[in-house]
Amino acid sequence: MIHGEARPTGFTEELLALLQANGITAVIAQTVQEISTLFGLTAAGLDVSVLADSLRALRSANLVHRPLLDDSAITGMWLICRHDNMALPCRNFIRMIDERI
Repeated sequence: MIHGEARPTGFTEELLALLQANGITAVIAQTVQEISTLFGLTAAGLDVSVLADSLRALRSANLVHRPLLDDSAITGMWLICRHDNMALPCRNFIRMIDERI
Protein backbone atom coordinates (compact mmCIF):
# COMPACT_ATOMS: atom_id res chain seq x y z
CA MET A 1 0.00 0.00 0.00
CA ILE A 2 1.35 3.41 -0.88
CA HIS A 3 0.32 6.95 -0.17
CA GLY A 4 -0.27 9.12 -3.20
CA GLU A 5 -0.97 8.57 -6.85
CA ALA A 6 -1.34 5.22 -8.62
CA ARG A 7 1.93 5.99 -10.45
CA PRO A 8 4.64 6.33 -7.78
CA THR A 9 6.61 9.57 -7.72
CA GLY A 10 9.06 11.28 -5.36
CA PHE A 11 9.63 9.46 -2.09
CA THR A 12 7.68 6.35 -3.16
CA GLU A 13 9.60 6.08 -6.43
CA GLU A 14 12.91 6.32 -4.55
CA LEU A 15 11.74 3.73 -2.00
CA LEU A 16 10.76 1.28 -4.74
CA ALA A 17 14.15 1.79 -6.42
CA LEU A 18 15.91 1.13 -3.09
CA LEU A 19 13.95 -2.09 -2.63
CA GLN A 20 14.66 -3.16 -6.22
CA ALA A 21 18.38 -2.49 -5.75
CA ASN A 22 18.28 -4.92 -2.82
CA GLY A 23 16.48 -7.64 -4.78
CA ILE A 24 12.99 -6.91 -3.47
CA THR A 25 10.10 -6.37 -5.87
CA ALA A 26 7.30 -4.56 -4.10
CA VAL A 27 3.73 -5.38 -5.05
CA ILE A 28 1.49 -2.33 -4.68
CA ALA A 29 -1.94 -3.69 -3.86
CA GLN A 30 -3.59 -0.37 -3.04
CA THR A 31 -3.01 3.36 -2.94
CA VAL A 32 -4.51 5.78 -0.44
CA GLN A 33 -4.81 9.54 -0.62
CA GLU A 34 -4.79 10.41 3.07
CA ILE A 35 -2.04 9.72 5.60
CA SER A 36 -4.72 9.06 8.22
CA THR A 37 -6.09 6.25 6.02
CA LEU A 38 -2.62 4.78 5.63
CA PHE A 39 -2.08 4.90 9.40
CA GLY A 40 -5.50 3.39 10.11
CA LEU A 41 -5.06 0.49 7.70
CA THR A 42 -1.54 -0.15 8.99
CA ALA A 43 -2.76 -0.08 12.62
CA ALA A 44 -5.48 -2.56 11.63
CA GLY A 45 -2.76 -4.93 10.39
CA LEU A 46 -3.52 -4.68 6.67
CA ASP A 47 -0.08 -3.52 5.60
CA VAL A 48 3.39 -2.38 6.53
CA SER A 49 4.17 1.24 5.72
CA VAL A 50 7.51 2.87 5.00
CA LEU A 51 7.29 6.61 5.58
CA ALA A 52 9.50 9.64 5.30
CA ASP A 53 11.14 10.39 8.65
CA SER A 54 9.28 13.71 8.79
CA LEU A 55 6.00 11.80 9.26
CA ARG A 56 7.31 10.11 12.40
CA ALA A 57 5.91 13.01 14.43
CA LEU A 58 2.40 11.93 13.48
CA ARG A 59 1.54 9.32 16.09
CA SER A 60 -1.16 6.71 15.86
CA ALA A 61 -2.22 4.03 18.34
CA ASN A 62 -0.76 0.56 17.79
CA LEU A 63 1.95 1.77 15.41
CA VAL A 64 5.68 1.48 16.02
CA HIS A 65 8.21 3.54 14.08
CA ARG A 66 11.53 1.89 13.25
CA PRO A 67 14.35 3.58 11.32
CA LEU A 68 15.87 1.90 8.27
CA LEU A 69 19.48 1.24 9.21
CA ASP A 70 20.85 0.74 5.69
CA ASP A 71 23.26 3.55 4.72
CA SER A 72 21.71 3.62 1.23
CA ALA A 73 18.22 4.27 2.67
CA ILE A 74 18.35 7.96 1.80
CA THR A 75 15.91 9.94 -0.31
CA GLY A 76 16.14 13.34 -1.90
CA MET A 77 14.49 16.49 -0.75
CA TRP A 78 13.35 19.41 -2.85
CA LEU A 79 13.07 23.04 -1.91
CA ILE A 80 10.57 24.89 -4.05
CA CYS A 81 10.18 28.65 -3.85
CA ARG A 82 9.68 31.68 -6.03
CA HIS A 83 12.82 32.94 -7.68
CA ASP A 84 11.63 36.53 -7.81
CA ASN A 85 10.26 38.44 -4.85
CA MET A 86 11.32 35.78 -2.33
CA ALA A 87 10.01 36.31 1.19
CA LEU A 88 12.54 36.97 3.97
CA PRO A 89 11.88 33.65 5.82
CA CYS A 90 12.51 31.77 2.58
CA ARG A 91 15.76 33.67 1.91
CA ASN A 92 16.93 32.99 5.47
CA PHE A 93 16.11 29.31 5.18
CA ILE A 94 18.02 29.00 1.90
CA ARG A 95 20.99 30.84 3.45
CA MET A 96 21.04 28.42 6.39
CA ILE A 97 20.93 25.41 4.03
CA ASP A 98 23.70 26.85 1.85
CA GLU A 99 25.90 27.35 4.92
CA ARG A 100 25.55 23.68 5.90
CA ILE A 101 26.15 22.14 2.47
